[in-house]
Amino acid sequence: MAILATATEFFGAIALFFGLAVRWFSIPLMFTMIVAAGTVHWDNGWQAITDPSAPFANERVIEASNKLGIVKEVFQEYTNYDYITLSGSVVMLNNGIEHSIVGVIKGMLFRMPTLLRGMEKGYIPTTIKGSMTTMPADFLVDADSIVHQEYYGKDEGDHLPFEKIKEFSHQQSLK
Repeated sequence: MAILATATEFFGAIALFFGLAVRWFSIPLMFTMIVAAGTVHWDNGWQAITDPSAPFANERVIEASNKLGIVKEVFQEYTNYDYITLSGSVVMLNNGIEHSIVGVIKGMLFRMPTLLRGMEKGYIPTTIKGSMTTMPADFLVDADSIVHQEYYGKDEGDHLPFEKIKEFSHQQSLK
């Protein structure tokens, strides 16, 4: 089933981009996106910011709202709460799903040339490992467990440039 969904998304996106077989690919793509959104949101809630009064708020949202109340109490007691909330109120994100989905879409759109170059060299994406609700983070760590560089990606294809990794590896081998 995952291969079928992957093929639909990959070839459907290319066909839609070029305006080919739009009607044929639109329906399976809509079905795939509805299933994906439902699968992700069913357990995690439907809104980005926890709000127990929002429609479809589930136990996770209510629990997060209770935790947010504790965070606000701590901030009010131990910090200058007026200064902290000067630019806006303190909120708790409900696992960042919406933001990550946007990152995945940006990655699919703007990293397509990278994917195609990789496929040209023999990389064929058949399964997606891990969670689609997270973005990459790269760390350069030496043998003594000291982090020399950290990099947080903006979308699924945003990583440290390979040249930096190679350079760091070379420096470590000289030690």
